[in-house]
Amino acid sequence: MSIADVLKSYPDVQRVLVPTHPDRSFDVYNTYDPPADNEEVGRYWDLKTLPDDLFDLWRSARECRLHQDRGLGKDGITLLSPSEARDRTKQELESWDYGDGRFRKSDIVIGTMVVEPDLIVFDKTKTEFNVLLASTLDGRDDWPIVGRTISDFLLRYRDSLGDGAWQRSIGQRRRSE
Repeated sequence: MSIADVLKSYPDVQRVLVPTHPDRSFDVYNTYDPPADNEEVGRYWDLKTLPDDLFDLWRSARECRLHQDRGLGKDGITLLSPSEARDRTKQELESWDYGDGRFRKSDIVIGTMVVEPDLIVFDKTKTEFNVLLASTLDGRDDWPIVGRTISDFLLRYRDSLGDGAWQRSIGQRRRSE
């Protein structure tokens, strides 16, 4: 399924039940900025080396805010625009110690979580199993693989609707990576 089709499958508003209080619920919203054009993406990323998945994401929507509640600030992710992804990636490369082997030059920060400081990272050295949930508290070997591709990640995230299942690793990471 294409990234554009996956994003279209997200409803504008979804009702989420509070697990600890079954009689309570709240709404989460999914909003998107218009697609970025080739020129905009090319201003921030080398189109010759940019993985197709990332290009397709930004050509589907410049930025996405998924499962975000309004006012509560307890849930959701933001998939970053090309410029914000470049800036956040640069910031992380500058602040992480290269010697610890966590964040690599081949990583691109594509998203952030509303509540936790974790980052959604695309490892452009891989053709699949390339979407990771990066934690500043854990070593890279402990970062869960949260998507085979960006489309797969978006489907898993859509279907989890606040239960956190999307944060579980779907692949085995070899220690030698």
